[in-house]
Amino acid sequence: MEEAVSLCITCNEAQPRSVLSNVATTVVAVITAMTFSASGAAPTPLYHQYQESFGLTPFAITIIFAAYVLSLLAALLTVGSLSDYMGRRPAILAALILNVVSMANSS
Repeated sequence: MEEAVSLCITCNEAQPRSVLSNVATTVVAVITAMTFSASGAAPTPLYHQYQESFGLTPFAITIIFAAYVLSLLAALLTVGSLSDYMGRRPAILAALILNVVSMANSS
C-alpha cells in the first residue's frame, strides 16, 4: 500500500513548540524589556553633548529629537507587520539581537 506524500507548505497541523520554564521565561522577558527600554532612551542624553560639541541651538536639538521620533514611528509602522508574517518569537528575537548589536557598536 502506498502513502501519498503532501508537500503542503501551509498545512494546518500544529507544530510542536519548545517550552521554557517559568523562571527562564521571566528572566528572558526582563532582559528583553530592559534592553529595549535602555536603547529607546539611549539617544536622549547625547543631545546635550551634541549641543555643546557642535554649538547647536535649542531649536536644532528639537529638530534632531523630532527626526528621531519620526524615524522611529516610520520604522514601527512599516516593519511592525513583519511579525504577522514571520511570527512573534522570531521577530522579537531578531529585534533583540539587532538591538544588542547596535548598542554594543555605539558604546
